[in-house]
Parts: sequence; C-alpha cells; structure tokens
Amino acid sequence: EDCNGAGRQQEAVMSWVGSGSGGYIKETTYRYVGAGSGEFHVVQVGGRPWVPLVGGVVLIVVAVFVLLFCTTPSDSTTNVKSVHFEPVAPTSAPFDCSAGVSNWEAGWSNVKKSWCCADAGV
Repeated sequence: EDCNGAGRQQEAVMSWVGSGSGGYIKETTYRYVGAGSGEFHVVQVGGRPWVPLVGGVVLIVVAVFVLLFCTTPSDSTTNVKSVHFEPVAPTSAPFDCSAGVSNWEAGWSNVKKSWCCADAGV
C-alpha cells in the first residue's frame, strides 16, 4: 500500500476503466458452502406454466357452484303464501249531497249529480 503524502494509506480497489482498457475481467463464480448456509440455490425454471392457471380456474368454478348451492332455496324451506288484498271502501262520501241542494241543477257538477242520484238517493 502506498502513502498519499498526508500520512494516510491508500487502498487499491477494482474499478471499471472501459472496455479493452484494463487487465482483468469480471467473472461470476459460485462455491458450495453446505445446504442452508448459502444465499443461492439451483432452481428449476420453465416447466409447466399452465398448472397454476388450471388450478385457479378449477377453484373459481368450485367457488361459483358452492355459492349457487348455498344461495338457492330448497323446496323444504320455501313457504310462500299468497296475499290477497280486498278493496277498502272509502270512509267518507266523495260529495256532500246536502250542500247546495237548493241550486243543484246549476251549482253541482255532472259527477256530483250522478253520484248523489245513484248512491245517496237525492
């Protein structure tokens, strides 16, 4: 190691100096250090990429069938009753046939005349 003149030692480091300008090349090598002791492992790449896709489709189809089965009511639990509504008679008459009876011909509408004649007997 060389001194830089200020009393400190300089450290030599490997640096990139351009293609074809240096005396060394960088190579990547691996050394076996024991199972579970290293940071890299040989793994298989490629293979069967369709397996996760088929598995996902099967899971979705099963989920849809389960959902349909759980939400469809069965005949034993279905109890539908029909409801029939009767018309309700009005609680009050639509016209007061005693009001304006002295001038009924000119003062009453045709609807009031018909109703009072047919329903009230006036």
